[in-house]
Amino acid sequence: MIQANPLEGFQGSIPTTDNIEVIELDDIDLDQAVAAAMAPVLTTADAETSQTYDANELEEHPFFKGVDLHQFADRLQSIQTITMGPGYVLTSPGQLDNRVYFVLEGQLRLHPGTPDNKPFGIIDVGYTVGLNTAVEQCPVDVIAVAAEHTRVVALDIDTINDLVANSHVAAQNYVTLLTQYMRSESYISLGQSSGGSNRGNRGFIDEVTGLHNGRWLEKMLPRYVSRCAINELPMAVVMFEIDKFRVFSKEHGDDIAERYLAGIGRVVIEKARVTDLSVRQDEHRFLVILPDSDVHAARSLARRINDVVKKAKLIIGRERRRLDPLTLSMGIAQIDGPMTDLELLDKAEKLMLQAKNVGGNWLAE
Repeated sequence: MIQANPLEGFQGSIPTTDNIEVIELDDIDLDQAVAAAMAPVLTTADAETSQTYDANELEEHPFFKGVDLHQFADRLQSIQTITMGPGYVLTSPGQLDNRVYFVLEGQLRLHPGTPDNKPFGIIDVGYTVGLNTAVEQCPVDVIAVAAEHTRVVALDIDTINDLVANSHVAAQNYVTLLTQYMRSESYISLGQSSGGSNRGNRGFIDEVTGLHNGRWLEKMLPRYVSRCAINELPMAVVMFEIDKFRVFSKEHGDDIAERYLAGIGRVVIEKARVTDLSVRQDEHRFLVILPDSDVHAARSLARRINDVVKKAKLIIGRERRRLDPLTLSMGIAQIDGPMTDLELLDKAEKLMLQAKNVGGNWLAE
């Protein structure tokens, strides 16, 4: 049953409360917004290591793609699958690590020197960590931290060299990996000097907001839905759009609109939980995935986000001109029985449009 509720506390004019949050549009630093998205999640986390691997899943990684893994089953006995919780430190400076890590699920964030330093890169699914340090046999000088539930396979460099020597396909894939690393476009090494930045590695990151992008959502949401179904766990999503955003953008210009989106990204990052996954799905549409959570947790998150946005003072230009706060239309959906990722998104979208059709500033569930 669809329930549409007005988001409480809406005011058509600028709020007068003294302790409300202010979004200073002229002062928003887009690089800072992206850095905030990559902030470390340093919690006590465990990891599980096993000697097994899923050949079908492994073949999806660029290095193993097209390689006959059954032919090399004996050589792959040394492979390890490492499953990490958010905050788990995979590598630490000073280590001599001859293993290369292939990311199958989740995301790693790279910090130069210590976890207190700002992260300079993201390693997403399909990317590789530690290639150059394993090849050059030099100590690691970068910390790799799991940003969320993350799974990697680790393979020592000797086994990789053996695969390359005995498989033409593996050799071609290896050359491609090395070329991409040398160009520093898609892969970040564990031996990179501190303070570096690699924008090319943000293939799954929206650079305006620092959130995941639609490409990431298309690739990863089916996996999360499947995992919840297999383990019989709940999962909910919050989808929302900024009301009348195109009018706002046309009136104030693309630069102001983009800065506002960056501010929304910061709000989502700050209000979401460590385990939540936040996405800028479209121009002014956002989605937050709440694994292992039901509609009650989603409703609470929606309220937290809305409470900030509805009270925000919008101040633009040198003349410090104030604008009325924008509002959100929000839809909440959860997995009910057998459901695909597309069905879940469709359900959330219909609820969000239900909220929008009554004039916006509503939450439908």
